[in-house]
Amino acid sequence: MIFTPTRIIANAFEERELHFSLEEATIANNNYSILHCSINIDCGPTVMCSFISDSDNSDVAIRVLGLLNGTPPAKQKKMIEACNHLTGKCRYGKFYMDSSGDVHVEYDLPPFMDDDYVADACFHVYMLLANTLCKNYRTLAKVMYSDDEEEPRPSPAFAKFLKDIFSLRKTPIVLDENDQVIAPDPRIEDDDFSNWPELLHEKIKQELEQAANKEYGLDEDLDD
Repeated sequence: MIFTPTRIIANAFEERELHFSLEEATIANNNYSILHCSINIDCGPTVMCSFISDSDNSDVAIRVLGLLNGTPPAKQKKMIEACNHLTGKCRYGKFYMDSSGDVHVEYDLPPFMDDDYVADACFHVYMLLANTLCKNYRTLAKVMYSDDEEEPRPSPAFAKFLKDIFSLRKTPIVLDENDQVIAPDPRIEDDDFSNWPELLHEKIKQELEQAANKEYGLDEDLDD
């Protein structure tokens, strides 16, 4: 049967010329009446917003099921983080991912609300959810469909190694046998690098190899 809250919501949506469908369902020996009304998400899919009642009391569960489906296991941690972020950010709608990797949104009216308020409350929640989904769907879609992977971070030892390499740029590198500078400081942008002697390249390579062998036990020669 169609319960009273569902009839009230249907009348309100019909007055506002919103298209909807009604459904009666029995799940685990419990009877439900459901009003479905679609939401067209900007740059996203069309999803169904369902208003579910299980009695004539004004206790309405509002659900958007299957906002995204089948999140790959490798992305589920990030999807949960995205859902938590949106739940904290958005006042209307709780985002969550189930064990199958499907993402849903839910909202509930206070139980035993006066029938006079049910229609307006459901209409306004519907509009708020539509606005919320249009503004925030891309956050979830980015997790689901982006192939970007977090760039690996170097280990502390290798990070120090890189720091040591760049520290070589702070002073002139190439000296002659009398410790006199025969190449300018690489930091000076006006230098003509094309005129540096080939000794510069060899000296830099030696410095890097020595630093690697001394500090980190690296044995392989650095590529030219």
